[in-house]
Amino acid sequence: MTDSQDHHTEHNAESGQDHVQSIIGLGKFSARKSYYPELQKKIEELHQEKNKFERIFAEALGGIFQARPGGRILVANPAMIQLCGYPSLHEFESLIDISQQLFASEADYCKLENELQSAGSVISFETQFRCYDGSLVDVLLNASLRTAEQGQYIECFVENITERKQAEEKQLRLKKLESLGVLAGGIAHDFNNLLTGLLGNIEMAKMYIPAENRSQALLDTAIRALERGAGLTERLMTFAKGGEPIKVSLPLEPVLRENAEFILQGELATLQFDVAPDLWPVAADKGQLGQVVTNLVLNAQQAMPGGGTILIRAENIDQAGKSFVRFAVSDEGTGIDSATLEKIFDPYFTTKQHGNGLGLASTYSIVKKHQGTISVTSEPGRGTTFVVTLPAAERAVTAVVEQEKPIKRPHGEAPAVLVLESQELIRSMTAHMLEEMGYRVDLVGAAEEALRHCRCAHGQGWFFAAMLLDLNAPGAQQGAELAYEISRICPQTRIIASSSYANDPVLVDLERSGFCGGIVKPFRYAELGKAVEDALNSDLES
Repeated sequence: MTDSQDHHTEHNAESGQDHVQSIIGLGKFSARKSYYPELQKKIEELHQEKNKFERIFAEALGGIFQARPGGRILVANPAMIQLCGYPSLHEFESLIDISQQLFASEADYCKLENELQSAGSVISFETQFRCYDGSLVDVLLNASLRTAEQGQYIECFVENITERKQAEEKQLRLKKLESLGVLAGGIAHDFNNLLTGLLGNIEMAKMYIPAENRSQALLDTAIRALERGAGLTERLMTFAKGGEPIKVSLPLEPVLRENAEFILQGELATLQFDVAPDLWPVAADKGQLGQVVTNLVLNAQQAMPGGGTILIRAENIDQAGKSFVRFAVSDEGTGIDSATLEKIFDPYFTTKQHGNGLGLASTYSIVKKHQGTISVTSEPGRGTTFVVTLPAAERAVTAVVEQEKPIKRPHGEAPAVLVLESQELIRSMTAHMLEEMGYRVDLVGAAEEALRHCRCAHGQGWFFAAMLLDLNAPGAQQGAELAYEISRICPQTRIIASSSYANDPVLVDLERSGFCGGIVKPFRYAELGKAVEDALNSDLES
């Protein structure tokens, strides 16, 4: 065929096409366009619908893609590309096997495809996609199996649920922590009761053994071991309660030394102390403050896996006419970069492989509840220093009477003390202690018995000088109400709250609850004597 013939053929084809288009009202030479207004309107509406759906597809916030059941991507919208972090649509559409290249679990893809073949559609299918950089993202799929001239294809609408999954996991962790906290509190309570009986009876045994007897040293060792156990229960209780601290006036240096030395037993790190000789006492919860020291020293030790020196400094400071005590824990470890420093006190943030991100978060919370401040300075390769500032106590700590100088009341005086205690072991031990101090003692195991004893004493014209009330005894859980009832019967009785739970609300605010004192188990002989003596002194002063 000649070129002129080819040109003629093409011209005829074009003329024929123009002729057809003119007939349906689309040709550029159409003179009959006006005869098909309804058809023309319909075609324009279809164009508008097509443009609308293309716009929806392009601007949808959720990911949309279509793929062959065999695994090849056909088309995807920009949100899908962004969700998976691909640099371009071309890169994403080059996937030829989504079961391995897109789905993190091939088993999940097979399950999805089987359900689609069986039901035709799947709603709320959770899985994970593998992003361009290899990271994983949690997604929720609504998928359908479609059929076209070219065959079947899968159409998926994708929602990124990574943040929701993280929030759910965080909530689950919180629930587990709450459950663990309840368990820890219960264990600490039972263990404190056991420690109270053991510690008290050993102290009493020491009193009846000559000072030169070799058993004294053995009993002293047992007491130190039990005090270590008491320290462990304090940590358990601190974890369990998370509530308001029960502040007392206490010296800071023993808390620093005992907790730091305890946590570094058997470790390569060494301790150095630089403590002001006239360091003021602080107003703090001993258990919670011990937890702060433990967390900071543990962090310092873990920053120096090969060993090094941990320096603990403490000093008095005055700020704006107020007295504070400041202590710092410094290490020679790897240091912390600026980006990590900004998040170091955030809950669940951790750089440790097996960490839970709660240590420094709880430390921050405890310090804040003590009206204190905590700060950190660090530089990669040059170590880290944590600085804690706490309000000083308004008055010095009253010296605890030594066991070798037991409390004794003046001869001839025998005030009556009522002991409400749920544990028989502690009841008898407390009675022995108080009798050794020179008190008359009545023992009861439940709140109703205590009320009956008070009514009986009142009816006979006398009253108990003091009462030790176990808040965990049967019927005594509403401590304030029981204290009110006893005070109504015997207004002269000074009531001392006792509990194995250091976080008991009654102990947090004794005066408001109607108590003139409080004592936490396990208590020592001297602590019990001081609590009762203070109660009686408050009676004399009132």
